Amino acid sequence: MKRMTSIVFCVVASFVTAGTGLAQSYAVRANVPFSFAVGRTWLPAGNYVISEMSPQQIAIRSGDSGHAVALSLVQPDNTSTMTQGKLVFHKIGSRYFLSMIDCPAASLTASLPTSKLEQKARAHMEEASIGHAEQVLVALNR
Repeated sequence: MKRMTSIVFCVVASFVTAGTGLAQSYAVRANVPFSFAVGRTWLPAGNYVISEMSPQQIAIRSGDSGHAVALSLVQPDNTSTMTQGKLVFHKIGSRYFLSMIDCPAASLTASLPTSKLEQKARAHMEEASIGHAEQVLVALNR
């Protein structure tokens, strides 16, 4: 009977250990030197931690101000092979909009849909004929 109890205990322990290994999530850090929008939320400049909440959601948390936002993932068609990773922003006028999180080394690669705020900023820029949108990259740290 003791042997059977030991075997059951070992099997349960191995499942718990395997589940913990599969549920491991990665986090990366970024120092964003400007305020930016993620969906409908504006975040101030500062240090951010980006982590996976679930296989379909990412959290972006400020280490400085306590701001946080969660977003659903849209996997991009082509992912880069960069190991360090980057955040890709669209700069429209003086505003920045998070467009992509690209960190294959940490399994955090997501393309964000264009928000209504960004669409309005693009429309305003086109109406006023004041330049064009730019792409801005910010390096991620592990």
